[in-house]
Amino acid sequence: MKGGGMAGRVGVRPTPPKSDASASVARAGLLAGVLTAEELLARRIGRIRSQPWVGAVVIPDFRRARHAARRIDRHLAGAAGPLCGIPVTVKRSIDVAGLPGAGNPGPARHDAVAVARLRRAGAIPLGKSNCPDREDDIDTYSDLGRTLNPWDPARSPGGSSGGGAAVAAGHTLADLGTDYGGSLRLPAACCGVFGYRPTPGLVPLDGYRAARPGAIDSDVPTVGPLTADADDLIVLAEVLTGRSFRSAPLRPAAIRVAGWLVADGPDEACADVRAVVRRVLRAAERAGMPVEPAAPPLRLRENWSVFLRTAYLAARIAAEGAPLPATRPSMMDTAGPGSDDDPMRAWLWAGRAGAEDLVALLRHRDDLRRRWAAWFARYDLLVTPVMPRTYLPPRDLSRPLLASKLWIGGAPRPALDVSIWCALASVCGLPAVSMPVTGTADGGPPPSVQLIAAPHRDPLLLRVTRMFSRLLPAHRLAAHRPPAASGMAGEDGHG
Repeated sequence: MKGGGMAGRVGVRPTPPKSDASASVARAGLLAGVLTAEELLARRIGRIRSQPWVGAVVIPDFRRARHAARRIDRHLAGAAGPLCGIPVTVKRSIDVAGLPGAGNPGPARHDAVAVARLRRAGAIPLGKSNCPDREDDIDTYSDLGRTLNPWDPARSPGGSSGGGAAVAAGHTLADLGTDYGGSLRLPAACCGVFGYRPTPGLVPLDGYRAARPGAIDSDVPTVGPLTADADDLIVLAEVLTGRSFRSAPLRPAAIRVAGWLVADGPDEACADVRAVVRRVLRAAERAGMPVEPAAPPLRLRENWSVFLRTAYLAARIAAEGAPLPATRPSMMDTAGPGSDDDPMRAWLWAGRAGAEDLVALLRHRDDLRRRWAAWFARYDLLVTPVMPRTYLPPRDLSRPLLASKLWIGGAPRPALDVSIWCALASVCGLPAVSMPVTGTADGGPPPSVQLIAAPHRDPLLLRVTRMFSRLLPAHRLAAHRPPAASGMAGEDGHG
């Protein structure tokens, strides 16, 4: 709409859209004058207040959000920002001026760079979404409460970003979260929404509390969006990166797709998960993309070991604030082959590692990067599971994460192993998306797959994600709201 805002309109207003669950649909309604920014915000606040049990938005900022919505309604024009009037939430660990956050009980003085970019695009932060204080869990909780899955409270919403539950419940139209080992992608998969991990460095980490510039893992964490729609991912990505993700039309025949269903063994992904990956690969073939099963030149558990040791050693170095000793006996020298991919053993290794161990670890990471670069010279996209199971039960918080077990592949495994597929992208700085692809018969969220591309191929990754979302039934997800809590799922199974 050009030439003025919506507040001064007279006469009969058009019928509001049936769904404002996606930012793209809501934005179209705002520009068409079928709803106002204040009405759109009120719907989000109403959902939050009517579903307090979800516990996803834990630090509300409704008063300032209403003032921002009213200003937008007075001045909205056709040339306004791409997110003008769109309510969003921000993960607790990311600074929002005037609000407290994880590890920071006092209000932040400034917005994080990513939050400032959202504001400049017209987005309205309505509050903060939940996360553990140290962002180191596969579930979402804090001293402000526990977040539940809006589809079924007997299923975990994933972690550590609670924004997946907020988006799925319609409490926000997008959430700004973070991803280290899957903190965007796991919640997206658990809640049936889209989660995008950008190439590290594309979105500045300034104002993200857990960022450690110069650390050995400084190229692992990223800041990215959770949305209910693939089109929204592209809009948010352009706003957050300051780059255009829209180029020449895709030519499916030129996009070389590989699928990885069985990694080190069939127990790394259950049959239902592998079936979802196959469905995406069949859709890619129907679209004219050359598809073949082609595993990257690494073992899944080899990559997992490098991820675990990098994360734990980086945490130790940050906590001690001192250089590592020149050398120290490493437990892995005598632990036996393959044992360093167990989270507990990797944690113990990090506690005893010396400088020589660090050098060997960094060389291993560099070798993995070279192998990925050679592989991506032959392929454009890798399709994998997001996690070994189709859903996660809520974790027993009375036990430490490292001591928690979960049924994977018919046997109890360390609960942290649910991140093993996500770590594929994390170790070597690859962009990745968790994408819902099909509905389920049990009333739960649609299962998801992970799409991975080479570093800085984010535009291709997101445009293919949008193509897949249009080929598969789950592209209607944004028009459907999760059902209200109505009973609990059964005990933890093996699915």
